[in-house]
Amino acid sequence: MGFRKKPDDCLSGKTEFIHDLVMFEGETVTELCLSFRAAVDGYLEMSDELNTSPEVPLP
Repeated sequence: MGFRKKPDDCLSGKTEFIHDLVMFEGETVTELCLSFRAAVDGYLEMSDELNTSPEVPLP
């Protein structure tokens, strides 16, 4: 997971080591963590709905 602080004091990030783009953001670290979990859950649900396997990062 990579993240950065935007100029508007919003924290944002995206998953790393997979080709699919999964992004998340929040104004606090707690919000960022909740957004990350929701984004990953959404990615997994979407993969299930599309009957595809979600990407798994290599070690």
